[in-house]
Amino acid sequence: MKKTIPLLIALTFGATASFANEDKIAELQAQLNALADYVESQSVTPSKTSLGGYGEMHYNNRSNGSNELDFHRFILFVNHEFSDNIKLFSELELEHAIAGVGQVGAIELEQAFLQFEKGFGTIKVGIFLMPVGIVNETHEPPTFYGTERNPVEKYIIPTTWREGGVMYSANSAGGLSWDIAVHSGLNTTTSVRAGRQSVGNAVADTLAYTGRIQYTGLAGLTLSASLNQQEDMNQLAGGLGAATLLEGHVIYNIADLKLTALFARWTIENGQDTQGSVLEASYRFSPAWGVFTRQNTWDDTGAGDKVQYDIGANYWPHEDVVLKLDMQQQNTVAGNQDGFNLGVGYQF
Repeated sequence: MKKTIPLLIALTFGATASFANEDKIAELQAQLNALADYVESQSVTPSKTSLGGYGEMHYNNRSNGSNELDFHRFILFVNHEFSDNIKLFSELELEHAIAGVGQVGAIELEQAFLQFEKGFGTIKVGIFLMPVGIVNETHEPPTFYGTERNPVEKYIIPTTWREGGVMYSANSAGGLSWDIAVHSGLNTTTSVRAGRQSVGNAVADTLAYTGRIQYTGLAGLTLSASLNQQEDMNQLAGGLGAATLLEGHVIYNIADLKLTALFARWTIENGQDTQGSVLEASYRFSPAWGVFTRQNTWDDTGAGDKVQYDIGANYWPHEDVVLKLDMQQQNTVAGNQDGFNLGVGYQF
């Protein structure tokens, strides 16, 4: 009997302690669950809307011409993902810092399209950039050399060139890609650049068509060819008539050396044919520094070849921020606008 009583006491205390531990564990589990619920309630769901942009300011100092300081472009991108395969891309641009009646600047909608992505490719509907040349689609300041965009892609292509319509794009595993677009056309009786309607009440009596094929199957090599066909260059029967733009370019990267060649030519039925070429060599001798030289030759008036030589350097204190210095020399036909340019630009 004396041995039985201590045994009963021990069993009683053991059971009590066991129940107490279980209560503590249950209480701790409840606290952990409450904490997890709170953390989950406070977590931020990734936004389906994203913001980006770029900008650049230029200082031009040229003989036989005015010196200027100009915040050339301030751009905002606003993109939205409706679903995994339906997305909106838009780009709003302020040019030359101030816009309004009597002001030098302008506010423009440079891109605004819906992109539908399927297994067979993508379809863009809205305002989009023409798949022609190098700079027209990719022109953020940190992505190219020189303060100003090259004159051939400015006056012949003409960058930045956007139209409204539909474009289908696809690519293959071997590095081949292609784009086909039906869109609004130019409307001009003079220069090609003056014919851009920017999809603002654009006259659309006739349409235009663009196709591009591009090959990137070899490391460091890009081969591209584009064709643009305008049914009527000034949207009027008996005017400039049909016009065709042929453009091709080659980009070859050999380690830190980059070689670029571009050629573009307009054939206009009842107007002046125009053409131009660009040859450029650049060397990126560190992540922060690169140098380049470029020859631009073009004829957009029929007065003969305009020639401009550029040489300069880019400095990237950050991969998305660039400072630029370059010197240019022109022949007499181009206007003898010799001098130097300074630029600062960014993208985000």
